Amino acid sequence: MKRVFLLLTTAALLLSGCAGAPAQEPPQEENDSLALETLAVEISRDGQDADALRQAVKNLPALLQQALTDQGVTVGEIRITVGSSHAATAQALTQGSVDLAFFPVQDLIQQPEDVPVILLSGPSFQDCGTELENWNTGSGQTAAGHQGLICTAPTEYGRNLAGRAGDLTWEELTRARWGVLREDSLLCRQAVDLWLADHYEGSTLSDLPEVTVFGDGTALLKAAAAGEIDLFPMDASLRDRWANLWTLSPDELDQWGDSGLGRTAPLWEEVSVAGLTERFYDMAAAVRPDSSTLSDSRFAQALAAAIETLTSSAGEEARQLTQAVFGTSGYAAAPEGALNAARRLETLA
Repeated sequence: MKRVFLLLTTAALLLSGCAGAPAQEPPQEENDSLALETLAVEISRDGQDADALRQAVKNLPALLQQALTDQGVTVGEIRITVGSSHAATAQALTQGSVDLAFFPVQDLIQQPEDVPVILLSGPSFQDCGTELENWNTGSGQTAAGHQGLICTAPTEYGRNLAGRAGDLTWEELTRARWGVLREDSLLCRQAVDLWLADHYEGSTLSDLPEVTVFGDGTALLKAAAAGEIDLFPMDASLRDRWANLWTLSPDELDQWGDSGLGRTAPLWEEVSVAGLTERFYDMAAAVRPDSSTLSDSRFAQALAAAIETLTSSAGEEARQLTQAVFGTSGYAAAPEGALNAARRLETLA
């Protein structure tokens, strides 16, 4: 997963980490608005230079305070600190010295501390639910995260498998020619292994007789269009782009510089969804466990909207600063058990 974080190299900022006092929560007003006297926020120090950290600590509190106010959450004072480590930040949350913290999911699931996660981030895609036919015939609702689709290619055997979507046996899968990406691909390799393990008694791609590894998604899609593979995974967030590439003339290039595949029928008709991988996420916003206000769904909704405003529609300087802290993907409410797939994937590896 892509990580966009901040790197701390100055001792002064290191000393500021995990130092905030617990958020003070006055009684809510009769109009049911949310109000906090203080909000101690901790961010990660990975990946950025000390100057970017100083700018975040100095300028982000006022920006976030105003963005939250615009969403109906009043905060008297916001303090930003930079954690010395993910473990230290998780511990600070449980102890109450930090109210709100942002983690890369991959690091959060490795912490022994169990902290409430209110928001998760990931690329936007159209979520068509759990029924496979909806992915083939309908449009969904915008969702955040990484969702993988197990797809059938327009080969004779691929079309046979499409007719049995959701009911495929292991024997049928072993007769298919599979196409995947390299081992570091979350959706087009790792998530496929987890899907197979969950549905076929622990089996993975290594147990299939014919699996071809492609260098990138475009090469994988070209192989499907050329009839070289029968089954392949697709990133749901790339489905619209791949649909355009599918019928684009080979003499034309899409906006990313890839030549069209020249199919005459739309991708939606030729490529069927035969399975859904688990959903994965990039970043998590977690809160201290003893705060009813911070665990309130209204706070989560306001925080997600505030981050969206700052990372997309704020001024250029503010946008760059907030994208460095929160990432470029949108945040959405964290469903119950949303990190279980990432934890299971760790055990599978």
